[in-house]
Amino acid sequence: MPAASDTALLSPGDRIFATKPYRGLLTVRYLDLQHAEASGDSIVVQSPDGKTMLIDAGTPAVGPQVVTYLDRLGIDKIDIAVNTHPHPDHIGGFESVFRAKTVDLFYLET
Repeated sequence: MPAASDTALLSPGDRIFATKPYRGLLTVRYLDLQHAEASGDSIVVQSPDGKTMLIDAGTPAVGPQVVTYLDRLGIDKIDIAVNTHPHPDHIGGFESVFRAKTVDLFYLET
């Protein structure tokens, strides 16, 4: 478990981006995507061995937010990207992700 001192000085909003205390642990982060209209979902999963999975990427309008979150987490490469279903609020942001990050595997539900 992360030591309390590792994150105690961080604001609650910045704790989600603290990566050092969570190295070697399974972490799941639900990204808080903000937009005037429905923004969709996006979840980042990091395995204990450092692999990264991105599940969904929100709407096209929030794709850049997903990229910014990945940047803040120090993620340059997505090992597996998963689109749970082809609705715009889940698949739309992947265009921004694909333009900014290396993605090894992409699974698409049709």
